[in-house]
Amino acid sequence: METSTHSNRILPARNVWQRYGVTDRTIDRWLFQPGLGFPRPIVINRRRYWNECDLIAWERSRTDGVEAI
Repeated sequence: METSTHSNRILPARNVWQRYGVTDRTIDRWLFQPGLGFPRPIVINRRRYWNECDLIAWERSRTDGVEAI
């Protein structure tokens, strides 16, 4: 099990787009789909930021129950 040393990092929207290989509009769509459970951003001066630990938890929740082949 990996220990997270970056749980307090705050990522700007651009880093989140790059992390998932999507556009800003895709992130907006994810946010408007409650069933998807994508983490809500922190808004500072009209810019969006995400807690990296929230993104990691979301990624893990998406892979729960999926076994490697």
